[in-house]
Amino acid sequence: MPMDVIDQANRLVASGQRQAAVDLVRGAADAGDPNALFAVANWRLFGMYGPRDEAGAHVLLDRAVATGSTEATRLRRRFWRMERGAKPIGRPPRNCSSRSRTMIRTSQSSCG
Repeated sequence: MPMDVIDQANRLVASGQRQAAVDLVRGAADAGDPNALFAVANWRLFGMYGPRDEAGAHVLLDRAVATGSTEATRLRRRFWRMERGAKPIGRPPRNCSSRSRTMIRTSQSSCG
């Protein structure tokens, strides 16, 4: 089974190649990889590895939803509910997804 792009990025970060990892994930997002789209959407939402871009984050999140990303669908649903003033369902959302948080933690950045 081929290695997931986030796993590949984590290996690069672990070997001290953080910028290569960021470039890998961004390139995969440009190519439509659902995990990469979700990760880069989180990065843009919180200003990680570049400037904060809420509108750009939502565009990437919508693309991730269109690819069938479960995590993106859940986050999009939470945003939709928050925009309408509804109370969150279940536990409150975290700043970043667990998958993107792994790469972030490894590179010693904070999640928000």
